[in-house]
Amino acid sequence: MDKKPTVPTQFEVNSLAAFIEAATELENEPFFSPDDQLKLVSHGGDKIIAVLGDRFHFRSALVSFRRIWLEKEASYFYDVLKLIRKYEGDLFIDWLRREHQRIEKSPYCSGAGLTAKQLVDLWLNAVFAHHNIRQKTKKSHWHDRVDFDRYAAKSSYAIFEFDFRKAVRDFGCCYRNALKLVARPAFNRWGKELGLKPEFKIGAPFGSGIEETTAEGDVIIRRPSTEFSGQETLEQKLIRLLARYEFSPLAAIFRSLQIPPQQLVTEILRSASYEDLLQRAGLKIQLEAESNLEKLHVSIMPGCEGNGIIAELPHLETSTGKTFYTAIHEERRVLTHQPAIEFFNKKLQRLKSLF
Repeated sequence: MDKKPTVPTQFEVNSLAAFIEAATELENEPFFSPDDQLKLVSHGGDKIIAVLGDRFHFRSALVSFRRIWLEKEASYFYDVLKLIRKYEGDLFIDWLRREHQRIEKSPYCSGAGLTAKQLVDLWLNAVFAHHNIRQKTKKSHWHDRVDFDRYAAKSSYAIFEFDFRKAVRDFGCCYRNALKLVARPAFNRWGKELGLKPEFKIGAPFGSGIEETTAEGDVIIRRPSTEFSGQETLEQKLIRLLARYEFSPLAAIFRSLQIPPQQLVTEILRSASYEDLLQRAGLKIQLEAESNLEKLHVSIMPGCEGNGIIAELPHLETSTGKTFYTAIHEERRVLTHQPAIEFFNKKLQRLKSLF
């Protein structure tokens, strides 16, 4: 009876390295950053507005995504999971597989009657990488460009593209989890304990930045053509970061202070803390008991004036169920409590770290 192998073959090492390279590229794509917009907004009764991110960012992400999605690729997701389990045991393998399969079977475009897997296959095989018009004559089950329009007509095209982007983002989350939880740890062990390494250097074949110096000392400058490039100003960067969901409570307070973006950038970079920032902005902090702030919240409708309050901004942190209260008085006073100061200070330090 053959014994289970204990040392990966060179091809297996190369395959794992190919996955790590593709998943790392995917992880660094702007499409997967918190700045990429993806939401539906109701508009005109039964109409909607689909807010989507830069299309070039999305098409760029699909290049790496496809290398992990396609079964014939060495970096194919399920093959890589089998490979890691073969030498590393179960780890998170079953959970990663179940999560991927759950997304595959979920109805992501109900109007067209498509699951997430069917939707991704349709877009990749009919309009992104292929048209499949010739192949359809030999393999009738393949989707082609004609099928794409037929399915799109069954659903709102806005939702058709929105759901495709959402499916890619959700599958991409699985790939990034696999990279972090199982692929990199396995690859590191193979290198340290078994002395194995791939026959190619893991990197970013298309570069990792707008400007970089190669190992030979050459300089490569890649001209950015889309938003969120390295050429954005600090004011533009602040506006972009504050649009992220994690900073929405901090952004609400900044809006109420009506500080110009350029001045706000300066004050943020100079301030040592949230309390320091408020004081630099010419505000006086007035600590109140939480019970008093709760009563204030009940007595004043958000956005309405009352007792000199020009902005009443409670924030409910859903992860803890804790509410942090902030109110802005017309006399340039901030009514708040100590837990709110500590909460917003953490948000501010996180924001500063991204500068």
